[in-house]
Amino acid sequence: MYLLYIDESGGAEHENFVLAGLAAFEGELRKHAEFVDGLMEKYFPGSGLEEKLHTTSLRSIAWKEQDPNFGKPEFYALCREVSEHLYSVGNEHRLILFGNVIHIPSISPGDDPYILAFEGIVKRVDTYLVKRHKAGDTHKGLIIVESSSERRSNQMREVFTEFRTEGTKWGKLHNLPEIPLFARKRDSRLLQLADFVSHATFRRYEFSHGREFDRIVTCFDKDQGSFTASAT
Repeated sequence: MYLLYIDESGGAEHENFVLAGLAAFEGELRKHAEFVDGLMEKYFPGSGLEEKLHTTSLRSIAWKEQDPNFGKPEFYALCREVSEHLYSVGNEHRLILFGNVIHIPSISPGDDPYILAFEGIVKRVDTYLVKRHKAGDTHKGLIIVESSSERRSNQMREVFTEFRTEGTKWGKLHNLPEIPLFARKRDSRLLQLADFVSHATFRRYEFSHGREFDRIVTCFDKDQGSFTASAT
């Protein structure tokens, strides 16, 4: 089974909303979690297991000089190590990134960018699993989403049920048999990696800052040869 971890970046005050993350085979999850554990212990000795890989918070710590041992150079070095980890395992096809970028001024009034992004990423993951099945490697998938609020979690369960029974605008789902699970990123190292992917994608589209994104772009799922974390 492949588990897809996704998180969001951006809001009403921005031009772009991003839903992005990573899909990993169940047998690889511990390896990625142990990588993050080791990384955080490296940069926060003695408290690494309690520290979270939350990019916005770490950036704030570095920029506001809240920790004398974690400034801008350490922040950039940490991000480089995460990018290299995703790049190395992604290009060995052991991990795949997914993303959807919604350009908020381009959508119709009343449309929810979260739902639009969620529909797109759900279908892309399902299509990826269909491609693996056709190649003789059959798996189902389970989506794990960062829970921003109970209201949003309940809404997305209902939306996903509609996608599963009625299909998305791009067709039916075949390989996602269960409703998404919702969890807090503080409790999941894989959701923290999804936060990194989402944040990097957001900064690339919103601010044209591609330091982290440009290193991992080749790890995103490809649709007919093109990058699929494309703006809607």
